[in-house]
Amino acid sequence: MSKVYTLTLNSAIEEVVFGVGDTPDKITKINQSNLYLTGKAVNTGLLLSNIQTCCDMSIVCGYDTFEDYKNLENDYRHVTVFPVEGITRRNQTLVLSNGREFRIINKGYTLTNEVLDEVYNYVVNSVRTDDIVLIAGSLPGGVSPEWYLNLIRSLKDKNVRVMFDASNDELREGIKGAPFYIKPNSEEIKSLIGEYRIVDLPNYIRRISEHYNVQNVVVTLGENGALGYNAKRNLCVKTYSNNSFKKEIMTTGCGDSFNAGFIYAILNEYDFANAMVFGTAFAEANIIAGFPEKVNMEIIQNQLKQVFYKTL
Repeated sequence: MSKVYTLTLNSAIEEVVFGVGDTPDKITKINQSNLYLTGKAVNTGLLLSNIQTCCDMSIVCGYDTFEDYKNLENDYRHVTVFPVEGITRRNQTLVLSNGREFRIINKGYTLTNEVLDEVYNYVVNSVRTDDIVLIAGSLPGGVSPEWYLNLIRSLKDKNVRVMFDASNDELREGIKGAPFYIKPNSEEIKSLIGEYRIVDLPNYIRRISEHYNVQNVVVTLGENGALGYNAKRNLCVKTYSNNSFKKEIMTTGCGDSFNAGFIYAILNEYDFANAMVFGTAFAEANIIAGFPEKVNMEIIQNQLKQVFYKTL
């Protein structure tokens, strides 16, 4: 059976704060505050391993969180930690009672060529044909976007299915390596196509797939589900949901959870349309659970009953 690998170069501690108020400067009360060890691929790996899907997780972090990340290892996740000088960045997500969400993304450590070579060699030498490698997230200081491109090309040479989730320069460069899957959100896709009308998006993602030789191009659309194109079947699918969520929700981690659902469907040999449904259901499960590491199969099964798709 194919094995799942995840790679996180830019890990983070995420502080999620739920406050009462209309804007950050008018908060009258803090209802709840939580800390999480994260990184986009970390979130995906934790969710998958929590539903008994084995993952090999590679994580770069500062020495201050080395033991914390290493302690994530259990029977379903093998964790290889690459500690570096400097501290792991700390991000903040503020969720207000009116449903507005504010994020502060901070900078952390800078990577050396020695660390990058160590990570690169570990991942490339570990994988085998048909394995799945999720490369996700922004790049820390000292890393050029071409690093992602070179890694993707090396993995493709070994017939590995590369799932790539990034934005801006990282997305524009990495996509040149023709990954198996990309998943920008409705804002991130603009780095490839510029401003767009939602009715034109199906044509855009078809063109992206053809131009870059990407088999699966998916755009997550928040409360409007997701839109995806599969080149192998020449199939465009839109997902939608019967769920109606309360205003005060935290959406951080939904994209990472979508990746987990899509990967889970592939491993279990579901077709593209159902992989889109699983991705959407996993993302909605994240909203209910509160963070990817809290998602369980019971929540997922309930959400699968609420998500549907149509072909375009």
